[in-house]
Amino acid sequence: MINVKDSIGRIKSKTFTIEVKKPVVNKTTVNAETVKVGEKIVLKGAASGGVKGYQYAFYYKKSKNTDWIEMVPEFTTKSAAFRPKKATSYDVMSVVKDSDGITDSKTFTVEVTDAE
Repeated sequence: MINVKDSIGRIKSKTFTIEVKKPVVNKTTVNAETVKVGEKIVLKGAASGGVKGYQYAFYYKKSKNTDWIEMVPEFTTKSAAFRPKKATSYDVMSVVKDSDGITDSKTFTVEVTDAE
């Protein structure tokens, strides 16, 4: 509520309702920190807070690169996977979006070793 008093002492009040929401928190998990070439890297989307009705987007890239590659079309599934073809370090990222359109991202680094 806010009260405003004019120069002759008249008071006007206005009441506002403020909704406080917990921010959306990305709780996505990755199946491993290390995999062999050809094994799957799997991201499973999870979230809390925000407004339920979460959607997920998943990306990967070689750690030394700057451009992300989409694993699956954005916001169509709750999990995604890919099979790396090279022994190197990969970054994998999940973006969660709540029903209000607020997003949070989470990035993992996975080491890929040669298959034996």
